[in-house]
Amino acid sequence: MLNSYHGLAGYPVGGTFLLLGQPLSPEHLSHIRKLPALASDAPGDTGITLLDQGLVARYRGPSSQQARRRFIAIWQYLRTEVLGQKAYVPRVWGV
Repeated sequence: MLNSYHGLAGYPVGGTFLLLGQPLSPEHLSHIRKLPALASDAPGDTGITLLDQGLVARYRGPSSQQARRRFIAIWQYLRTEVLGQKAYVPRVWGV
């Protein structure tokens, strides 16, 4: 599984970001996929799936910092555009 394309594809870092209990539109998904942090040329893969009541974002790649940057970008978009709240980085993510 560590080297399988359907596993980590040889990358040492994997992460998952969830937003549950909040419906999102296909337009939100489109905007999220176009975020600059996700469109970077940095190595690694990000997959985003829309759920009936939420979203799942996955990362696999060589860098935990890259995963963090991508998840922070998604979090900030969701906070402002979907939840109507101020964007910030949660304390537990240790800035």
